[in-house]
Amino acid sequence: MQCPRCQRDHPSQAQFCLNCGTPFRRPDGNPLPAPSYADLQRELTEAREQQTATSEILRVISRSPTSLEPIAQAIADSAGRL
Repeated sequence: MQCPRCQRDHPSQAQFCLNCGTPFRRPDGNPLPAPSYADLQRELTEAREQQTATSEILRVISRSPTSLEPIAQAIADSAGRL
């Protein structure tokens, strides 16, 4: 069995790639490969960063509802990090 991600060969009874960790079948039995642990970890990290940036911007908005400059600066800072 060949890994769809890294193209390494593995025994036919293998459940996941020993090189990159990509599962060969999804838990529901779907033959399409499930996302690897590394892919899921990257998506989770990106989601956390976006939520943190949104939280920071909302905090600035609540502190300065009438001034746009700090809000624009917070948006620019968050965009730079993301």
